[in-house]
Amino acid sequence: MLSLADIPFERREVDVLLGLRPGAPKGDDFYEHGWARPDAVWLDDDTPRRVAAPLLVALHTPDDPAPGPLVLEFWVDDGGDEVAAQVPWARFARERLAAVLGSERDVVLALCNPLHVPIEVPAVLGGRTLHVADGDVTAWLDEPQGAHPRIRLTATRWRTARADRL
Repeated sequence: MLSLADIPFERREVDVLLGLRPGAPKGDDFYEHGWARPDAVWLDDDTPRRVAAPLLVALHTPDDPAPGPLVLEFWVDDGGDEVAAQVPWARFARERLAAVLGSERDVVLALCNPLHVPIEVPAVLGGRTLHVADGDVTAWLDEPQGAHPRIRLTATRWRTARADRL
């Protein structure tokens, strides 16, 4: 049986993490997760806004999420078998997110939230601002040929909070 510590949660190149490299899997075949520190990301819900130097955390919810507290899903190798491991967001944030926090002021959670579940802002974030989406999150690479490609994350709505609930 897998423990939370057995689930990889590693720093990744942002284009790999978000599936922006040519030939990256799309849709249901995309299961990358981890974190990155891009120069900036643009959150777009018809009102684009720039978030400078965030901790970008890419995670997934189950394809058919159940009502209730937010649950994450990770597809991982377990002794040669690919298995889905489900973990409550609050536990993941407390046990794994805390270890990768740095001096950033903002944390962007690139996570599809089709049921618009209220997401707890974990105490480990301290005074950092958490940005979370309602609906599906889609990553775009605008101006890919420039020295600093613009990463844009679209969603139905982006919410921002520092309180204990969004």
